[in-house]
Amino acid sequence: MSWICEEDTRTWVQRLATNTLKQGPIPYHVAFILDGNRRYAKERNMPTIYGHKIGLDTKLNEVLRWCVDLGIREVTMYMFSKDNFKRSSEEVAYLFQIFSDKLQRFLDAGQSFLIWSKARHLIHDGVKRVAEGLSRKEIKQSDVDEYLVENAMQLYPHHNVDVLVRTSETRLSDFVLWECNEGQLCFNETLWPQYSYWNLLEAVMLYQKRDFSSSWQVCQNSMIGEKRKRENVNTSIQEEKRKEKFLQGLRKQVWDVLYKTEQMTVIQ
Repeated sequence: MSWICEEDTRTWVQRLATNTLKQGPIPYHVAFILDGNRRYAKERNMPTIYGHKIGLDTKLNEVLRWCVDLGIREVTMYMFSKDNFKRSSEEVAYLFQIFSDKLQRFLDAGQSFLIWSKARHLIHDGVKRVAEGLSRKEIKQSDVDEYLVENAMQLYPHHNVDVLVRTSETRLSDFVLWECNEGQLCFNETLWPQYSYWNLLEAVMLYQKRDFSSSWQVCQNSMIGEKRKRENVNTSIQEEKRKEKFLQGLRKQVWDVLYKTEQMTVIQ
């Protein structure tokens, strides 16, 4: 069973628009906040589960296929939060069944995935790990910079979010706040199950418009950064080695915990 929609349902006009947009920069990483499934079902006098089925099964598969067609390399989806546990047990059980099926499809297809936490929790954990590293003298105070905090927070390398799409509302919901600090925000009044290919193309167009307008400033900042790197090359080599050793240790700790958890699950 495929993890995305196998059939290309785009019209020839949509394919033409896609080829036109692909002549410009395409966002590497797009994040979606999937909102509006329940309202979609309510407007049609259908059970809540119906909205989730359309939004998290049919529409999600379509959007993933569209992202592949556009050349988007990373996709992050906000689909569930701890607040959702306040809903009915039937709804929560159905959502977890969908998530379980989706994850299994990713694994069967050899795709990688990452489960995210709230942005404030991630930032808190990253700062705490850096503080502990300082107390153990694994790193120096001069090593602490944006790169170190970001990697201590994420523990898994990925590209920053270029575009963040939120359907039906204009809130960020404490999602990818650090990773989207320079991303294009696209708020859409459309409910998630009604999100269309044209909506996605609009988000890419907004990204390209901003990308073209800021390209000169980015070039200038890059030149300044390269000059600073050359001036501090000797110090940087020592700092980088120390920071990478520290980060590798953090990642090993996390993977050891995950491995032990997996072994305990197998034994049970």
